[in-house]
Amino acid sequence: MILLMFAAIGISLGLYRGGSFRNIADGTVRFLPLPIFALLLEVWLPFLLTTLNLSGFWVKPLPLVAEYGMLLFFSAANIRSFWSGWFGVGTLFNFAVMALNGWAMPVSQGIVSGAAGSGIVQRLAAGEISGYVLADAGTRLLFLGDVIGIHLGANLLGFASIGDYLLGIGVAGLAFRLVCPRYSGKRLERGPAF
Repeated sequence: MILLMFAAIGISLGLYRGGSFRNIADGTVRFLPLPIFALLLEVWLPFLLTTLNLSGFWVKPLPLVAEYGMLLFFSAANIRSFWSGWFGVGTLFNFAVMALNGWAMPVSQGIVSGAAGSGIVQRLAAGEISGYVLADAGTRLLFLGDVIGIHLGANLLGFASIGDYLLGIGVAGLAFRLVCPRYSGKRLERGPAF
């Protein structure tokens, strides 16, 4: 959800600067389908592995290694773009903290203690939120985990990490780059927004 908000900000700024959705087709971003495929993999691969009733030490890390591998490749392939560094560092931070904590993102007890909401705290404590774990004394690199609460009034809607925000800056930069106006020489090329 937070990455979609960053993408909306980037798109809005690009359109405000005179950009167009038609600019997405210009091909300046390499391997653009990779992050989309990585997101689909994140959603469907765990479901598929569970449905097939597969087990083994590799079942839990496989979706994350595949997803984050694609995201890092995408970032490296576009290293000359200003957004790529933010995207890559955020991806590395998130992957590192999950890899060191049983392939799950640790959530700080400080942001969930006393939080009101839609049962998110109880579900997290019961281990019902896939890919997340409540931090404890054995948690490694907690400062890279989900330590930032996302609130609507007094209700806790979710949580985010430093890596999520860095990745979000990269996503906003990518979205801006995709729709922003192109410069050819000193002349600005503008087109209709849609």
